[in-house]
Amino acid sequence: KPALTVVALFTFIGTWNDRKGSKDWPGIVSEVRERVPEARFLFLGTGFDRDFVRRDFPPAAWPALEIVPEYRSEELPGLLAPATVGAFPGYLEGFGFSVLEKLAAGLPTVAYDAPGPRDMMRRLRLGATVAPGDVPGFAGRLVELLSLSPERYAEHSADSTRAAAQFSWSEIARGTWATYREAWERLGAGERRGAA
Repeated sequence: KPALTVVALFTFIGTWNDRKGSKDWPGIVSEVRERVPEARFLFLGTGFDRDFVRRDFPPAAWPALEIVPEYRSEELPGLLAPATVGAFPGYLEGFGFSVLEKLAAGLPTVAYDAPGPRDMMRRLRLGATVAPGDVPGFAGRLVELLSLSPERYAEHSADSTRAAAQFSWSEIARGTWATYREAWERLGAGERRGAA
């Protein structure tokens, strides 16, 4: 058993469907709870009520699950505050907002190495991705993050917020402006060569 240094609360944000890993969660919960029996799981923004989500799990797991079908944007920081580790076993996202929100909250996060989440997770120095569908590997990484010393956990937390900051609107605007400026300068240089 790991020597736990922090409270075991794992959080997921996303609609409850196969693409976002709903079918993998029962195995993840089972494997984590085998090693960390007191682990709890918070599912945010599922879009479905508690009974709908719980039916994918065996009844023995239900006491460990908290389901919040919907919330207002301003409530998210408070909902994430008690969490320890983020989790997103999704197979495909256009843009991994769910992963980004957890990283921005300073939550060390595990995700499948899949389109969308990969864009955020590759910016971490201390990455935590596993192959899509690798339920034992995913659960193992969650437990590893939970088992970190307070100092190592703080490093992972700081790495998470640093990676998320790269997606701030001001950074995106600066990068977009730089790309346009470079293209404009190349276009101008080509016109000047053509006129010579």
